[in-house]
Amino acid sequence: ELSYQVPDAEKNAIAHLEAHPQPGDDVQAALTALYRQKASGSPLVALELLVARKKILSGEIEVEGEPIGKPEISLSSDPGPEEEDHLWQQIVARAPPLPGEEEWLQTAIQKIRSWMETTVGCSARFRAVSGWVQSVLNKDKNAKVLVFAGDGKLVEDFEDHLSEKIGHHRVAHIHHRMDEVTLAHEAIRFQKQRACAVLVSDELGGEGRNFQFAAAVVHLDLPWSPARLEQRIGRLDRMGRDPTRSVLSVVPSGSGRTEMALWGLHCRSLDVFQRSLGGLEFMLAPLHAKICAAFLAGPEQLETLSQEVAAKVAEERGKTASSQGLGAPDPELLAEAARQANSLRAADPEQDG
Repeated sequence: ELSYQVPDAEKNAIAHLEAHPQPGDDVQAALTALYRQKASGSPLVALELLVARKKILSGEIEVEGEPIGKPEISLSSDPGPEEEDHLWQQIVARAPPLPGEEEWLQTAIQKIRSWMETTVGCSARFRAVSGWVQSVLNKDKNAKVLVFAGDGKLVEDFEDHLSEKIGHHRVAHIHHRMDEVTLAHEAIRFQKQRACAVLVSDELGGEGRNFQFAAAVVHLDLPWSPARLEQRIGRLDRMGRDPTRSVLSVVPSGSGRTEMALWGLHCRSLDVFQRSLGGLEFMLAPLHAKICAAFLAGPEQLETLSQEVAAKVAEERGKTASSQGLGAPDPELLAEAARQANSLRAADPEQDG
């Protein structure tokens, strides 16, 4: 966990985005979840969302596209980055107005701009993460770091920021809106060029690519899906990685309640940063939709569900240990089992989403 001091202007903007008008239907609920999700990370990304929504409500942007079904069903089916991006665009365009949303948006835009003015366009999170990356590279000139962000725009924003700090030749980036030639070029730069020390990627970097040589993975934001988070970590924990070299996951800790609730779910309830989810598949399958629903509903529901998940995980792991006659789980044996499971997934590409 990477802690940092959040300026008051940033806290105020994040608090306002989380105190949105109450939704009345499923599509509105998904829209408010997006507002909360954009509350951390980059003020530029948040501002772009708010301005676009304001223009849609005022009629400056004409809305086109197919009717939206149940966002929860679409999101819980674990869509690819391009599909998910399209879904969120449709939600922003077609969600009915929230009560008092236009006035709320105007205040939100003002607070985001105040945030940008006090931080020169850069968030405290960006400064904390770039500072941490620089410290790693200063200690080991051969180190490589993978940075994940769930949004392509956030990828570009952070790549620009980090490039200014350490040099453009040292940073590569990939996201789903790039063409295949550019994607391959950027991935190869990170894999093969010694000078290229950092790759910033959206979830595309978690699909079918192996970066077992990297020293650490930084989660610039947290996905709601535990499987997606484990997939990010799995890009490093691959066949060919020194089994004595654990994967270091770095998660910046901001002030948003939604983000803190996700941290509690992933870290404390599921322990996904330290242990593989292998063996919990049958338990997690029915919980997956519940986690998605809680994410859409708000941080209170995530916090409540985290307690239920923690109890179920403890019970399931206890059953597994008991059935194998192991008694209390041995951390070293669990770590080795996780490494072997990840190696098997690397050997069989069909196992990767």
